[in-house]
Amino acid sequence: MPPRPSLPISGLPPPFLLPSLQLPRTWTRTIRSLVKNPKPNRFNVGFNLPVLGASKTAALARKEYTTPLRTGALVLKKGMTAMYDPDTAKRVPCTVLQFDRVQVISHKTRSKNGYWAVQIGSGSKELRNVTRPERGHFAANEVPLKRELAEFKVKNAEGLLKVGTQLNADWFVKG
Repeated sequence: MPPRPSLPISGLPPPFLLPSLQLPRTWTRTIRSLVKNPKPNRFNVGFNLPVLGASKTAALARKEYTTPLRTGALVLKKGMTAMYDPDTAKRVPCTVLQFDRVQVISHKTRSKNGYWAVQIGSGSKELRNVTRPERGHFAANEVPLKRELAEFKVKNAEGLLKVGTQLNADWFVKG
């Protein structure tokens, strides 16, 4: 093999393009630890944060402070109006809502379903427009057929209302 002609320094390409001209690398080997370091959880990365559990109980405990104490209600919006306040001389807009036979249909309990909830129904429906499974659900709880059904989560057993309880406008309290 013929010898290479020497190149002037200014005419050389960058060193990363000429691996033969680069200085030899020194390789250091690291020994992996036999004890696995736990990977940090993406939900609790930080200083002195508690470890998040993955159980249903832990999930309910995390959501406890945002879960309401009382159930909601199903209503029909009839329109808007305004109320005049003579003390402040201001007109305050108000929404007109109608309670259409709102009643507690059933409960969801923590032991059976894994969480606390109240099922509310409103309106009415004819027997011929209800499926057999729905009829069985209403018959088992001894309540009349309802058009609309909704479930409202509550914090604990204190938020469960008795099945068959009618909800009226007095259910809402200030604050």
